[in-house]
Amino acid sequence: MEIVAPGYVIRVDVARRLVTLKLLGFWTVETFDEYTSALKTLAAKGKTAGRSPEEYSVLVDLREHGLQSKEVAARIEQGLAEGANLQHPHAVLVSPSALHKAQAQRIGAPIAPGFFTDEEAAMKWLMAGAVVA
Repeated sequence: MEIVAPGYVIRVDVARRLVTLKLLGFWTVETFDEYTSALKTLAAKGKTAGRSPEEYSVLVDLREHGLQSKEVAARIEQGLAEGANLQHPHAVLVSPSALHKAQAQRIGAPIAPGFFTDEEAAMKWLMAGAVVA
C-alpha cells in the first residue's frame, strides 16, 4: 500500500512488516494535519486486519524534508505529547543533517540508536531486529 501526497509518501510493505515514511519539503500546519490523519487511517486499517503498529518496523526518511517552522515543530511536539509513539523499538530516523538531529532531539524523538545518516545502515539495523509473529 502506498499514499503519495504533497509533503510525504507513506509505504506499507506487509510482507516485510515495514512502514516507510518519506517526508518532503517544508510543511504547513495543514500538511502536518493531513499526514497525521493518513497515519491514523492506516493504523485503523491495520488494527481491523488484526495487526498492531508495534508489529511493524518504521523508517522515517528525512533526507528531503526541510527543517520545519516553529509552528509545525510545535504541532509535532504536541502530537508526541498526545500519544504518538516515537519510542517504538523498531523505528529509525534517516538524515545526514546535524540540524535534523538537533530538531529531532528538541521535540523529543529518540536519537540513539534510532538516528542514522545512511538508509542502508538504518535498514540493516531495522531488519536485524524485525518483529516476527
